Amino acid sequence: MKNIIVIADFDETLIEQNTLIEVYRDLTDIPLAVSVMRAFFGGRRAWRAPRAAIKAEMYRRMLRGKSESDLVVAGREIARRVTLNPPVVSRVRQFSTQGSELIVASAALTQIVETILEEKGLGFSRVVATRAELDAGKLTGNLVEGECFGKIKAHRVREFHDTFHPGAYMVAFGNWPDDAPMLLEADEAYIVTGNTIKRFHDKNKGNLPQ
Repeated sequence: MKNIIVIADFDETLIEQNTLIEVYRDLTDIPLAVSVMRAFFGGRRAWRAPRAAIKAEMYRRMLRGKSESDLVVAGREIARRVTLNPPVVSRVRQFSTQGSELIVASAALTQIVETILEEKGLGFSRVVATRAELDAGKLTGNLVEGECFGKIKAHRVREFHDTFHPGAYMVAFGNWPDDAPMLLEADEAYIVTGNTIKRFHDKNKGNLPQ
């Protein structure tokens, strides 16, 4: 029997929403517009990579001085407001009933992803996600080895696969274009757009979308 592992993105894949804004609103009273302005006035980097600079500023503002338990509490609150993506969850559960492990790979914070999945009752084997830096029991506002996004996410997924499941057939679900690097790592990959799942490629068949 083929050894299959399933890799699924979290925001806008397993769930229909994006949790970053939700976490920001739960953990800080600073208006998002203020963080955006501070990101752009904080240095030239914002003009070269505005998305990364804005998100880094958001993480600093919402995490600094908080505890890991604060993230768990926020995750429980957010779980009430977000919804699982039915067609993706259905596909993932089909694999799970056949003995495949579900690994959730996400740019979202690890504690948030784990808590929401537990609250929603969706079983998983491992979460590969963004980790908040901790110092003396408090979050610093920085991230450990950067945000688990794009090529970084793909690299971490590949490391996990090669370390814990060498030779396993990998099936991946993610959104486009952010998850393209991760999808290309998989043997069989699917793009999720809303409630629609479209085959991206199957290395056995050698097909890629035109």
